[in-house]
Amino acid sequence: MIYEFDRFRFDAHSRRLMTAAGQTIDLPENVLDVLAYLIEHAGRPIDEAELLQAVRTHASGGVQIVDQAIAGLRTALEDDAARPRCIATQSGGAYRFICEVSVLDATSQAEPTSPNDAPVTGTWLAFGIAAFLALALIAVWAAQRSPFG
Repeated sequence: MIYEFDRFRFDAHSRRLMTAAGQTIDLPENVLDVLAYLIEHAGRPIDEAELLQAVRTHASGGVQIVDQAIAGLRTALEDDAARPRCIATQSGGAYRFICEVSVLDATSQAEPTSPNDAPVTGTWLAFGIAAFLALALIAVWAAQRSPFG
């Protein structure tokens, strides 16, 4: 699955973080694990203990591993803890991924996250055709009723 947020894309399958231009940003495996977990739980505060469980397979140590991973992510994402765009620090040592995240399919088209985000091209096309037909019928009717016709 590919996630798009801010100016980045994250391929969860290949564990690659990329810029919008497609340049890969090299990060340690545990940092990518933290990013994946934050993205998959976007909007929800996640405490350090929960994040530590998410990265336990690739790193040993305590919560400093999480702090280092968050610091590495903020650097890679050019995010500022004081004015976060992607990772907000919550009270009690929790973090929350605050970027809007889109899930991309195999053709790299963003899937709408709500019905309001769905493309309206087909709706407008149908409306345009209906309006054209209505105007054409009115024109034909008016031409038949005209004393000049």
